[in-house]
Amino acid sequence: MKFIYTLFSCIFLSLSLSYAQEQANDKFQQFSSLMKQYGNESKEVKTFLENWEKEDPTNAEMLYSWSIYYYVPSRDLLEKTDDLKEFEHSANLPDTITRFGQLQIRNFWIIKDKGKGLSLYKKAIDYMDKAIALHPNILELYINKTEVLANKWEFKYAASTLMDVIHLNHEDENRWTDFYGKSMAPHTKEVVEYYIQETFGNLISNNEFSLAQFICDTLISLYPNSVGYKFDKGIIYMQTFQKEKALQYFLDLNKEFPNEGNVLNMLANIYKEAGDNENLKKYATQMLQLNEPQWAAIGQELLSSLEPFSIDFQKIQEWYNQNKEEYAALVERFKKADTALSLNELANLYFAHACTEQCKGPKLWSVSLDSLLKAENFKECYEESKKCLEQHPASLAALTYMVMAGQQVQASDLENPYIRLTMLVNMIKKGASSKVGDTDTKFKFYNILWREDENVFVDYFIPQEEKQKTSFFANPGYFDQ
Repeated sequence: MKFIYTLFSCIFLSLSLSYAQEQANDKFQQFSSLMKQYGNESKEVKTFLENWEKEDPTNAEMLYSWSIYYYVPSRDLLEKTDDLKEFEHSANLPDTITRFGQLQIRNFWIIKDKGKGLSLYKKAIDYMDKAIALHPNILELYINKTEVLANKWEFKYAASTLMDVIHLNHEDENRWTDFYGKSMAPHTKEVVEYYIQETFGNLISNNEFSLAQFICDTLISLYPNSVGYKFDKGIIYMQTFQKEKALQYFLDLNKEFPNEGNVLNMLANIYKEAGDNENLKKYATQMLQLNEPQWAAIGQELLSSLEPFSIDFQKIQEWYNQNKEEYAALVERFKKADTALSLNELANLYFAHACTEQCKGPKLWSVSLDSLLKAENFKECYEESKKCLEQHPASLAALTYMVMAGQQVQASDLENPYIRLTMLVNMIKKGASSKVGDTDTKFKFYNILWREDENVFVDYFIPQEEKQKTSFFANPGYFDQ
């Protein structure tokens, strides 16, 4: 599938479905290579596109390539600004969308044009519109048009394009093809759903709540039995700080869908934020009773938040020396991804491993899993991660690399390591303490084994805003012995 993304100021197009890779058009590959070689708006690329258009004036890929040709340079010329002086000549498309009625306006996006950006952008959209008019069943054209519109904060146009797809899909979900006329089946449903949720999430994150609610209401009217679309509407209430309305909405949704993990999780978190531990425990326990590993892990995490918990290396070492059989039992439970493990049990399991014969020192594994992943040696990374876990079953790094590499090789045994990884990350985060330095700046003090685990934790599990602050890591004193 040809999704647009930025790399070295060029656009490359990723064909994510295997059948699309098999049928990739030589012309489009030539265009991509020329864009990479010569850059935006080059004479070589333009000449190539002009010749392609003469040969095949209605070709979908040709029209789409023209849109890329104009869109790429426009991005560097258009930017958001808070300068109200720019309001009268904001580089926005004319607001001609009428399908949403009188929506409550929350955002005024002022776009500054540093050159001929809007002109180039309009040409890109015109080519996309022409491609869609000639090829109305190519789903990827709509998806990429929506992304281009959203990237320029043209959210009303982006939402309108999504609405087109929603109605067309409801009329005939088998209509969609790729650029080569081949049916999108059996991937149609997941691709459409991904597109809907990505666009919905983009609207929410940019405070376009009225548009998001309009889309939700439309989807609920078309698919009244879908818990997912009804759940999305509750998210809007949460994001707009209508907490009482959100709580009642999710309570009603829970009556309609009593075994829906997302709804139970939302209720548990609402009560957690309100300090209502009784109801938190009620809905977290119901998540455990679903007998679904992913929800059981989250439910146990919520219940664990009620436990008094701190990490004491000396006590863990003393406990291990007196309870080696119990430690072995914890390891077996963890290998089976037992979501009933408490935070204290997970801490004993993780840090006491440094006392065992299997732990030979501060270096996790002789093979650099990180290097294998970066080199895209996914199969080897996946296999080496599994071997590492045989020796160090609770390594945060090995579990992370196994999941990430396993996704690339489409491994079928990732549920277990994913749950184990989730439990460990939760335990390490819960065991962190906030400290104040010499300059009265708060920082987090994390307890963790192995530098590899530390690196993975920083790279993938610390929020971006926290990375900008100083974080410290500590190993138990007996670890280096």
